[in-house]
Amino acid sequence: MSPRLVAIATERDRTGDVTDMQSAPNAEYALLVEGELAAAVRRRTASSGAAAREMVKQGAGVIMFLTGSPARPHAPTVTAIGAVFGAIENLMRTMAIEFGPAGVRVVCLRIALNPDSRTSRESAELLAERMGVPADHEQFAATMAQGTMLQASPTTADTARAAVLLASASARMMTGTVLNSSAGVVWD
Repeated sequence: MSPRLVAIATERDRTGDVTDMQSAPNAEYALLVEGELAAAVRRRTASSGAAAREMVKQGAGVIMFLTGSPARPHAPTVTAIGAVFGAIENLMRTMAIEFGPAGVRVVCLRIALNPDSRTSRESAELLAERMGVPADHEQFAATMAQGTMLQASPTTADTARAAVLLASASARMMTGTVLNSSAGVVWD
């Protein structure tokens, strides 16, 4: 049976406000991570739980969470967002156990930064500002691509195709799992 309803649970997290754990005061950083972690999980639990209840009524559906490569530790300065993404992936697994018997699949798409996205441009600008250098989005995108196993960064179209696949009947037996579409930034 193909899903009649797909919900994608995502929104932009603000954990990037303090990303350097080494320079932030311990108490401040701990409160930031704790607050962002709780807020991110609370928002996703509320939105995906509401969608799941409707899907249970119809006996089918797909809930898809989106996370980023920091869910698997691979670089410095991503501790906070890595913790958030890890918690989201665990939430996905527990929801899959809860709603699977009712025909609802719960999955996650782990992506890398798409160089053609607004987030990529904003990240390049933020890093340039912190480093005191001019923002060069093209150089930032090239550097990101060099950090992947494929030596290329996934575009927003690549990410959309992966999401369509994960939500489709072709993936009907996938639940409680993460599809890694990071071009090899991280591995599973």
